[in-house]
Amino acid sequence: MQGDDPVFSGPSEADDTYVGGKEANKHASKKQKQGRDSVGKAPTAGVKDRRTG
Repeated sequence: MQGDDPVFSGPSEADDTYVGGKEANKHASKKQKQGRDSVGKAPTAGVKDRRTG
């Protein structure tokens, strides 16, 4: 960081997603029988300052 500038001082954008494979594609011993959607997946988020890229 240079000087006293805040990290995100202008417009910024954020996004999130879950990373991991489908339960149907996993070996039977690796499946987590706990529900659907985000079970067994890692949440990932990112924030980007639009001016600096």
